[in-house]
Amino acid sequence: MRTSHVYTIFCAIIVTCYCDSVEVSDGPEEATMMKCAVELGFGHDEIQRIKSSPIPDETNENERCLMKCIGRKMKYLTSEDIVDVHHLLELSGEMIEKEGYTKSEMRQMLVECTKKTGTEKCMTAFKNLRCLMNAFK
Repeated sequence: MRTSHVYTIFCAIIVTCYCDSVEVSDGPEEATMMKCAVELGFGHDEIQRIKSSPIPDETNENERCLMKCIGRKMKYLTSEDIVDVHHLLELSGEMIEKEGYTKSEMRQMLVECTKKTGTEKCMTAFKNLRCLMNAFK
């Protein structure tokens, strides 16, 4: 898959709990997920269920808020819960061109994700991060 490296960056956003095609463990993403899970009061069984799930549950407020927490702590989301285009472009660096994208194309994909909004709790963050997952499959 030509976007595998770029997709790996964005899978880190969602951490191992939502990316079955990329294994990330014991790294900063895993630690952030665990910290957020504790902050949000997730039990061990719930954490394990989420980690084994291929995609986040849009109808589950706790899962949406977990994504928001991870996105903010990893600085992938701004304080307004939208994709931090500048930060993600910095993170992707030379991988952008290596994977066949121009910086302009990558910026456009990220900007498109910032337009996703929601009215329910944590929904804007969820929609922005889901957009990233879909854009880089």
